[in-house]
Amino acid sequence: MILVCTAVKGTLRPVEPRGAAFLVKHEGKQLTIEAKAPRVNRTLSQNAFYWSQVVPVVASFLSEATGKFYTSEQTHYALKCAFLGTDETPLGPVPRSSAALAVEEFSAYVERILAHAASE
Repeated sequence: MILVCTAVKGTLRPVEPRGAAFLVKHEGKQLTIEAKAPRVNRTLSQNAFYWSQVVPVVASFLSEATGKFYTSEQTHYALKCAFLGTDETPLGPVPRSSAALAVEEFSAYVERILAHAASE
């Protein structure tokens, strides 16, 4: 079970009712707890920069290079495939999610795209 808690004056307080119920159920028993800070996904400003600056520039480049029009969604899909990779499914490859990236991972993703764009 993952137990989300808030640390308060050296004690852990469950955030969710099921966490409190779990602790009540195990009252008096020894528990092993592995603690880690929550992962922070990309920020809204990172996402806004990506969609307003990166994707349109790449879409324009792709359109000029191929003579075809590419939507923001198509460009985003192509960028995810190229820079995040894909996972195999029974229906074929599916690009990995950029929404699941942590702040640092999303920054690295955008930096790889910009470095590649600058080299073209």
